[in-house]
Amino acid sequence: MLASIQKRCRDFNYKGTLPILIVSLYFVYWITVVSLGENYKTYFGNVSLYIRLVFFVLISFIGIIPSSKEKKLTPASPLLKHPNIYFILCIALFCGGRYVLQNWHL
Repeated sequence: MLASIQKRCRDFNYKGTLPILIVSLYFVYWITVVSLGENYKTYFGNVSLYIRLVFFVLISFIGIIPSSKEKKLTPASPLLKHPNIYFILCIALFCGGRYVLQNWHL
């Protein structure tokens, strides 16, 4: 998903840092919801609807933006210039968030 977002952002000459962060946070949210089961409404409440709405609006918006004539072939976002570091950071944030939710019950 991140690769397709980055490619699409390159198509219209946009760095894509914000969309990449939104997609990353959405998938961390989604994995947390799946691991919590039905209890996710207790933790997220109505915020869950807004998180999904922002994600689907972003995906729809990126899909309908017309491409530019000049396309950049190098990764534009600093987040994906080092994908291994970014992936490890996402996993660490997920594990930290899961630990907080399971042990401290915010």
